[in-house]
Amino acid sequence: MRKVLAIAQNTFKEAIRNRILYVVLVFAILFILAGFVVKDLTIAAHGDVIRKIGLSVISIVSLLLALLIGIGLVYNELDKKTIYTIVSKPIDRWQFLLGKYIGLLLTLYLVVTLMTLVFCGEMWLLNRQLQEADFNIIMIKSLKAIFLGCLELAVVVAFALLFSSFSTPVLSGFMTLMMWIAGRANEDIERFAEKVVTDAGGTQEQSRRFFEGLRIISENGDAGFGDQVTYLLAKIVALLAPNFEIFYGIKEAIHFDTVDANTLVLIVRDTSDAVLYCIPYTISVLLIAMFLFGRRNFR
Repeated sequence: MRKVLAIAQNTFKEAIRNRILYVVLVFAILFILAGFVVKDLTIAAHGDVIRKIGLSVISIVSLLLALLIGIGLVYNELDKKTIYTIVSKPIDRWQFLLGKYIGLLLTLYLVVTLMTLVFCGEMWLLNRQLQEADFNIIMIKSLKAIFLGCLELAVVVAFALLFSSFSTPVLSGFMTLMMWIAGRANEDIERFAEKVVTDAGGTQEQSRRFFEGLRIISENGDAGFGDQVTYLLAKIVALLAPNFEIFYGIKEAIHFDTVDANTLVLIVRDTSDAVLYCIPYTISVLLIAMFLFGRRNFR
């Protein structure tokens, strides 16, 4: 573990020297503070506007940095030929990859922490004007949303590292972005697959069983081969792509005090479920990355 931490420390130092990191961070802070100006353009719900802008900026910027920095972690070592020096030492390839992952994740969490401090300071200044009765609850919900975003970030970085272990930075960035989009739309894709079955005369319960849904589509005279392929692809994407909806707590942080109880149940994300989902999924992706990177030929 000492070797892993040494690589993580070196990755962290290398990442924080990246000028892109500071440029993006400055713009992120400016966008967060811009909430003070934008809120005056709305008639009411000034607090909701600032929370939405601040939390959205933190989420988008952290994802952007994960893509910009994460996709080049392994490739830069190959491009500079430093990978040959590293693998020639008594360091296993899995230790190198895990160290890179931890170092990048620590860098991103540091950036998220800085943006969170700016966001909390902005919320505190706003509360001095509005004197919101639920300010403490608002802050707890907002911090929960940021924490869930950090869990999502752990999975995204794992995918960025996985793709960068066998492809170029451009292709790695594209695949990581597509995986994130599929993950955010995971539940919608699942509902789309259910709709294909229900349109063919089946029930939602039957649509959740893969072979049962496929049988119903094939037995329906109106459903053609295209519907079968559509259902098959939708189910495969929903199965393989991570469910990033479980990490999306921004809706709860913004609307928890403005929607009815029945609707609130639909948008609340359980923190323990998110943690239990994040850990094994991230470990699985990292194990695949380590396996592929271990079999890669550097010649």
